Amino acid sequence: MSKTEALIKRLEVAGFAGDFVRTCLPDWWDDQAEASDSSWLHLQLGLAQRLSIEPLSLLDENAPLRLSDVGRPKFKHLALSEAQQRAANGFGSGLARLLLAATPEGTHELPSAALELRHLLLAGADEPWVGFGQLLTLCAAFGIPVAHLTAFPAGIKGMAAMTTSIGARGVIFTARRPTHPAQVSFYIAHELGHIALGHVRDGRSIVEALTLDPGETDDGLPPDEEEVAADRFAFELLTGQPILHVQGPSDKGTARELVEKAISTGHALRIDPGLIILCFGRQSNRWSLAGAALKMLPDHDVTVPAQINRALRTQLDPEMLSSEDRAYIDAVAAAT
Repeated sequence: MSKTEALIKRLEVAGFAGDFVRTCLPDWWDDQAEASDSSWLHLQLGLAQRLSIEPLSLLDENAPLRLSDVGRPKFKHLALSEAQQRAANGFGSGLARLLLAATPEGTHELPSAALELRHLLLAGADEPWVGFGQLLTLCAAFGIPVAHLTAFPAGIKGMAAMTTSIGARGVIFTARRPTHPAQVSFYIAHELGHIALGHVRDGRSIVEALTLDPGETDDGLPPDEEEVAADRFAFELLTGQPILHVQGPSDKGTARELVEKAISTGHALRIDPGLIILCFGRQSNRWSLAGAALKMLPDHDVTVPAQINRALRTQLDPEMLSSEDRAYIDAVAAAT
């Protein structure tokens, strides 16, 4: 077994999926690099920094890997082993440190009132409602990077979003490919709520599966107070109301009727029609009708993950990132 494969096996025991670790290897890594003592040391120290692993534990081949003390994570509605949880938290904290070091801080403190942010976004704006593009602009203004993860140490299945913090600053990660842009708007607004309400500070993280459609994990457990508050924040920001009640078509109604109602209501109340349809599906459990309606909206096929990560790159200061840092970001938050 090569030294690289042995290292990957050690990281797998620590909760990092092998395919994910291979994604983290630099482009220049090959057999010749592995044979070089300096290159081997460089690789180990780079992985330790990016994955929040104690360097000495990684350098000692006979020692168990220890993750740095990067705060206490909360995993909500996700079935992960303790090792996978530690790996996810280490990865998220390492990537957050990298992004925060390369993005400017916000000039103002994030308000805790969602309606204040909604007014800020819609006052004098040409946009008919608060969409995910405006949310990305808002987060950037307050110094909160947003990235869509295309690789994750324990696999992305079931995970919708993650929020982590370094000191007083927060970072938002989305993970699930959305069925409609409004879905990721809800993810970002919900995670923004966690930050604004002080749920994540000083290294704390929240990793969760949100439940706006049946494709998302729902273990039947009641939401805790933080989740209720973050949901309320998200809905007030996106709709102006703490809870959005949607009256859809009759049992024999069509997807076209639902689309027409969502569009007219959306323009009247300045709410994304996609979110109205998603809420209708959630409240009525008529997901086949909601799914058909979403596909009729003009923006249903927008490539949201790529747009999020392209927007992220406009905020990064290239002088604060090495070529390996940029390659790593491209690997775990691809913009294509």
